[in-house]
Amino acid sequence: MCANMNELLIDVGNSRLKYAEVTNGQIMRAFAVGHGDGDWRGMFERGLHDLQRPDRLRLAAVAHEMVTQGALATIAKVWPDLRIERITTAQHGGALRTRYADPSRLGVDRMLTSLVAARDLADTVIIGCGTALTADFVDATGLHHGGWIAPGPETMRAAVLASAARVHWLREGKVEDFATNTENALQSGAWHAAAGFAERAMRTAQAQCAGTPRLWVHGGGAEVLAGMLTDHAELKPDLVFLGLQVLP
Repeated sequence: MCANMNELLIDVGNSRLKYAEVTNGQIMRAFAVGHGDGDWRGMFERGLHDLQRPDRLRLAAVAHEMVTQGALATIAKVWPDLRIERITTAQHGGALRTRYADPSRLGVDRMLTSLVAARDLADTVIIGCGTALTADFVDATGLHHGGWIAPGPETMRAAVLASAARVHWLREGKVEDFATNTENALQSGAWHAAAGFAERAMRTAQAQCAGTPRLWVHGGGAEVLAGMLTDHAELKPDLVFLGLQVLP
């Protein structure tokens, strides 16, 4: 990498667009914009104007293509002649050894986070907690065994409210051991389900390796989830960005 190289790494998730300013391989600042907000493109544009023009820009997206194209158009408006390197599993998935039957269908976020673990050569379970809840297992040889996808806690809650006519959300709920009102019961059920998902992934991976795997947690709900787990979890808020950095 050349001296004083400036990069911009962008992760267009299902709910938020995250971007990080990187200098000489070090993440200096990270930002997030919820693309469900009415003026998210305006907020993103103003944020880009506050940054130094990057020497390289890498973008990974799992969001709806309309959102991704909106992000790309905003970048092009701020820096018209800047080359944007869009990372997809179809084009870059060969960097990860995986048992996935069709590697091109592995989500780019899961590919990138698994790639970080694969480079460390340590048994690792990776949990992503956001709109979706994901689990991936990478073993100590760098092989990605596959994983699971389920609704994230807030998606679970929304699904119950949309489908159960007599369940109502009248106030903000909180997580309890056994809740004594509907809001807390729904919030608790969703988060305890997520914790069970993560702990089951750990037990399943542990049965396939010699010791206890590392447990990494990332995503918007990572901090809450990590605090609920019986296994020691390492918070990895920049995991997708790290994957964009280590990708050849």
